[in-house]
Order: sequence, then C-alpha cells, then structure tokens
Amino acid sequence: MNHRVILITYLLGILLVSIACSQPLAETSITDYWPDKTWRKSSPEIQGINSEELVKLFDYVREKNINLNSIIIIRNGYLVLEAYIYPFERDIIHDIASVSKSITSLATGIAIDRGYIKDVNQPVFSFFKDRSVLNPDGIKNSLTIEHLLTMSSALCRNFSEGEAQTGYMRESKDGLQYMLDLPLVGKPGEKFVYSSIAPHFISAIISRTTGVNLLEFTRKNLFEPLAITNIQWPADRQGNTHGWGDLCINPLDLARIGYLVLNKGNWAGRQVVSKEWIDRSSQPHIYEDSGTAYGYLWWIPLGLPGLFEGRGRGGQRLIIWPQKNIVVVLIGNGEYTLGGIGDFLGRAIVSDEPLPENPQAQQQLEEKIVEAGTAPQPKPVAPLPALANQISGKEYILDANSLGINSFTLIFEQNHDPLIKLLVYDGMAGKLIPKEIPIGLDDVYRISNSSQYNLPAGAKGSWTSDNEFEFMYNEAANDRCFHFRIHFKDKFIELKATEDTGLFDAITIRGSMLP
Repeated sequence: MNHRVILITYLLGILLVSIACSQPLAETSITDYWPDKTWRKSSPEIQGINSEELVKLFDYVREKNINLNSIIIIRNGYLVLEAYIYPFERDIIHDIASVSKSITSLATGIAIDRGYIKDVNQPVFSFFKDRSVLNPDGIKNSLTIEHLLTMSSALCRNFSEGEAQTGYMRESKDGLQYMLDLPLVGKPGEKFVYSSIAPHFISAIISRTTGVNLLEFTRKNLFEPLAITNIQWPADRQGNTHGWGDLCINPLDLARIGYLVLNKGNWAGRQVVSKEWIDRSSQPHIYEDSGTAYGYLWWIPLGLPGLFEGRGRGGQRLIIWPQKNIVVVLIGNGEYTLGGIGDFLGRAIVSDEPLPENPQAQQQLEEKIVEAGTAPQPKPVAPLPALANQISGKEYILDANSLGINSFTLIFEQNHDPLIKLLVYDGMAGKLIPKEIPIGLDDVYRISNSSQYNLPAGAKGSWTSDNEFEFMYNEAANDRCFHFRIHFKDKFIELKATEDTGLFDAITIRGSMLP
C-alpha cells in the first residue's frame, strides 16, 4: 500500500457534522439480524443519512474521474447504499490489497481463541526451531507476534525498504528462510514502520500451528460461518498465504466481515472471533504519526472516537464505526484523494435518528447508481493511420524493464477490435506468461479475464497521431490501472508507462521490431 495514501484522515468531516447535528450513539451492535444471501435494505433517510449528499458524491466521482469501483454503506444492519462503477460489476471479486492485513489480524485472534497460538507475547522465532537463522541474537529473539501485529517489528527502516523486502521474499526460492534471515534494524516495539513481511510472518506461524495455510484456516473458521465462498488468496512458493495482501473478495462479502467486527466477532449467535480480540485489536497500540494510531493490523484515525479501518493501496477501505453503527466499504484502483469522498460521507451522516423521507433525492440517487454502472455510448472510431497496417502482427522486443514486459505485438484487422499480445515475466512462476488483451477504439472498454489471478480487466485506446498509439489497461477487479503510450519510429519504439495507484513512477522502455 502506498504510504502517502495511508496518511489521509479522510473522514474528519464526519466528526464535525456529527458533533453539530447529533449526539453520539452509545457503542452498540445488532444481534437480531444477520444477512443471509442478501442484505435487508433501507432508504438512507430512515437510517439518518442524507440522500442529497450521496447524489453529490457520485457527481464528484464522475467530475474528478476518480477510479472508485464500488461503495457500500451498511447502517444499523441495513444496506443503505450499494453501487458499482463501470467497468467493475456486482458479482466480481476484487483484490483488496492491504485490507487483507486486517483479515490476517482476525485470523490471528481466531488462532489464539482456539489454542493454536498461546498469546501475542510468544516469540516469533520459537515457531521455527527446525530452521537455522542468521544472527540469532537476544534482540532478534525478542521479536513477538504483537510486534508483527503493530508494525513495530524493526524488520525494516522505512516503507520503501519494507516493500522491497516483500518483493525479494516473493521471488526467493525459500521465502520463509529469507524472512528468518533478515537482520533487525532496531529494537522491536519502539517504532512504527510499515512492513508487509510482518503479517506474512504471521501467515507462516498460522500454517505451522494449525497444519493448514491462512487461506484454508480462514475459509473454515471465518469465511464459511459468514457464508462467504467466492474468494481467492494466493500463496508463496512454500504454500504460505500472502498475509500482507492479495485477498480477492466481493465487496458485499467484505461488508459481512465488517458487520462481524461491528458485532464484536459474533455472527448469528456464534462467536467467530472473541469480543476480547476485537476490542484489543481495534485499540491504539502504537502511533504512526500525530494523527493516526495503529492497532493489530487496523488503522485508527485519531479524532474519530471508536472508528477503525483496514486500508489498502488503490483506495481499498473497510471502515467500521461502532459508535455510529456503520460499516463502509470502498473499493477502487486509483491513488485518489479520499478527502473529498470523506467530506460527502460526513455531510451525509447527519443524524442517529430517522430523517424525513426525500423521494426526489432518493430517485436521483438511484439514477446516479445506474448511470455509474453503465458503459458509455460508443464514440465514432477515426480511420486508422497507414502505420497501423504496417506494424500489425509485428513483434517488438523490449529492453529489460521493471514491468517484466518482454515483448508485444499489436494486431489491427478490419472489422475486429485491436489485440495486443504480451509476453510478461512472472517472478513467482519464474517464466514468461502470454497475455492477450482486446482494446476498444470507441471509448468503451473491451473486457477480458487477462489481469492478475485471471480476473476481469478492461482496455481502450486510440491513435493520438499517425505514429503514436495509447491505451488504458484498467484491471477492474484488481487495484491497478495502467496507461501506455507507444511511439513508433522506423523499426523502433518508445513505450511510456504510468500507473494510477503509485505502483511505480513513470517509466520509458525502448524496443525494436524483430526482423
């Protein structure tokens, strides 16, 4: 997750409006209603939410071209708002990035509840006595599960170093050994430094103590009790589920998890995870900066009493606010500023009591939801330049690059959508993977299951000049959105690439046509 994004305390407006317009609710939970296959629904006003502000939110998302894929609001156990923004669709699962860490936190609590792990004070390296470890000194042996949960592990000096470590670990033949051999850069427990290695250590511990990996453990003990079946969660080469991220889940199912947490770990009378764990993990244990605290893999914006959230790169959010009896799910694939969205939500949540119904605004809101999920009308396609025919079917080999793109071929055929064929190096698999991506030239995405984990992605593009072609590759079910601009000159090309969520800075890659 991009560290610049996680500093945003974007729901500050909620506090200001709530103070001005209502008295805070006592911390409550709903114990008489549990969503089965569908949620019960309510108009926003009945739940104290202003539809007019939600209408303005959709206008804001459209005007600012924000890559928001879905927004869901649950209040008092009612589905108040459910929206999906084109090209994302309702029944698709989505990579929730580092919100996965908060699910790892829940799994840790369940493992402790069931006796697989004694408590958070257990030393990390005590679980791996069969492994040799570099530099096994007293400081390293003092690393505990709690240090991993609170991002105070001293495994890295800063966010960038931590993300690089995760990359090295993923491509290592033995990722667990790579983690075990990392030197500590300080004393555990003293300083917050965001690390994706830390929750992956927890994943390995769960594998060791339960006999199954994190995916299978949560499938049986978390997802199945909530009737969640459509999930993907990849693993490293040793079979340890990615404890730091990459969980793919439907937004409504993510809301179910939020509702479980809102209800202190209880679901339909079954204590899936203990109330004590929910209370403990959602309390501040360390401070990221003056405005943000951190619990057990949960973010806690200060100044918003009781609110805590899972955060992920690209705009993923699972927001839980017991004092307001509310769960909010935001799903996206762009590094957008959530401050504006938070302002609208803040102005919308104006009361803890029902508001007068507003049929006109509610109708407008329904229209905005339909509009947001509908593909645009196709635009006329300009005649292709002569170069399109000349380069069609020709393979271009690229210089070595951080995106791992080895080669590409563009195919332009009359009465067919353009097709780009790519060979991309997969570090986990250790080999080149072919991709075929259709591209819409009429400003409408062509959808294919070409993105990571074979989930849907959309592509559209155009010739911007006689020798330059650009296209957007929107991984609608992931948390990535790429922009490519290809400049052709003789038998050479220059490819410029950017990505909306901050995966990398703008890069330029050069290449040449095969003879």
